Amino acid sequence: MKKPKDIIIVLGGGIESDGSLPEIPKLRITKGVELLNNGVAPRIIMSGKWGFWLEKEPIRTEAEAMREYAIGLGISADAIFKEDISKDTIGNAYFCKLNFLEPNNWYNIIIVTSDYHIPRTRYVFEKVLGNDYTIEFVSVDSKLSPEEFSVKVNKENKTTEFLKKWFDSINPGDTKAVKELMYTKHPGYAENPEVTKEQLLKILGRV
Repeated sequence: MKKPKDIIIVLGGGIESDGSLPEIPKLRITKGVELLNNGVAPRIIMSGKWGFWLEKEPIRTEAEAMREYAIGLGISADAIFKEDISKDTIGNAYFCKLNFLEPNNWYNIIIVTSDYHIPRTRYVFEKVLGNDYTIEFVSVDSKLSPEEFSVKVNKENKTTEFLKKWFDSINPGDTKAVKELMYTKHPGYAENPEVTKEQLLKILGRV
């Protein structure tokens, strides 16, 4: 029998302003719960505050809504951790590492996200976590039409292309450099970012 992973991380995938979850994150949570029930790991992190591009703040975080949904699927609240600071995939990786993985010596992890989101997630998490971590990525069928899937993939490719301009010079696992990037350049985290939210969304083709 395979040795269990230390933890499963389910990445947030959006939230409505009323605090309800769209279908995409529900599919991710369902897969995470399935893995937990199958003994792949004894615990799970629900990761996400809300997207930094949202004009109106939801009434609760993605992580809180995800936790509630997972409990509704029958898993114990004691097995669930909430990472509710991150506003994008970079934040997912950084705050999970800083607040959960490093303090608990959890180095063998599994990350659950949607099929179209896997390439960006892999790039970001391998950069942010570094070579000390063994990471497995689980792809969740997003159940999108071919046209919808193509639109998502195009957006993801643009985003990853841009992120490489930020991250390629950073050594994998250099937490200090990642933090500096986030709090000087990124409009989701920096007070006076190098690039504004509007500029970044335009670059990424998200407006």
